[in-house]
Amino acid sequence: MPKTQLLKSEIQEIQKLKDIAEIMSAIAAGNLMQYKSVRNHIGALYESITDTDGNIALRPKEHLLVMDELSKNLFSRTDNMISFSNPSEVVNDCFTMYIGSDMGFCGKFNKGVKELAKKRRENMILIGKQLSGLRAKPISFPDVNVKGSPQEKVHKIINILYDFSKEIYANIISSHSSLNLVFNVLQDQTVILHQCLVKKQKLEDMATLQHEFFDLYSKASNDDKEYVILDPGSEAIYNAFSDIQDQFFIQLITVALVDSIIAENHARSSSMESTKDEAQQIMNQLNKQMAKERQARITGELIELITSFTSLNQSV
Repeated sequence: MPKTQLLKSEIQEIQKLKDIAEIMSAIAAGNLMQYKSVRNHIGALYESITDTDGNIALRPKEHLLVMDELSKNLFSRTDNMISFSNPSEVVNDCFTMYIGSDMGFCGKFNKGVKELAKKRRENMILIGKQLSGLRAKPISFPDVNVKGSPQEKVHKIINILYDFSKEIYANIISSHSSLNLVFNVLQDQTVILHQCLVKKQKLEDMATLQHEFFDLYSKASNDDKEYVILDPGSEAIYNAFSDIQDQFFIQLITVALVDSIIAENHARSSSMESTKDEAQQIMNQLNKQMAKERQARITGELIELITSFTSLNQSV
């Protein structure tokens, strides 16, 4: 096959790759917009800050700090119930949940999560099929291919991810004393890996409650004239706190999943845009090379033709 035909065939293959990258980039951009809407509906549990070294970090929102303070008062603790740190910092005696993705083509998005999981030896759960090859079998993300108006899709996705988080928490995480979440977050158009440690409180760790009277009372029925004084003990207070704590764990996992999906689609869109640009550059180079080959072939044919006519004239 002539070289120009080989170059033409190669250009066609690169064009197919470029078309695929363009389609995947558009899909990722659409998903990015959708999950940002989901994130806005869920609300924020943490916010971005810049530390003294100029690095971007996360910290709990104010309403979580209230919960942290309540935990310290009830359990006589000095450490934080909720803390964010750099993933390179080692966290001991915890159950770690690593969040990656089901799909590839998103650059180094899964690489940082996998490298971190390989270094550690704690109990773990892996979310995302791309985190294969580690000590635990990864769990796939739930199917979020939903239909309806944009608002209906947002609510359906929230419900699916919340139920998924609830199931994981109930079946795997609830029995552990602390959870360390490792996940990617999109901050200032940059995908950054974070970890969040949440410590659960136990009834036996509860401080002795010093109180004279809880102003809580009720009637057995509307006809009763007498009030029943309710003076809840430590166990009742712990059960109420524990219910709130469980809901917080589930919500935190849900938000981490959404933030990870947002970061994943941003990474995929950027990766596919880069692939598309590189494909175009290769095509431009191949087109130039093919033009040179075509010109060289035409020039060769002209020289051959002129040589033939020259030889013919000389013989005449």
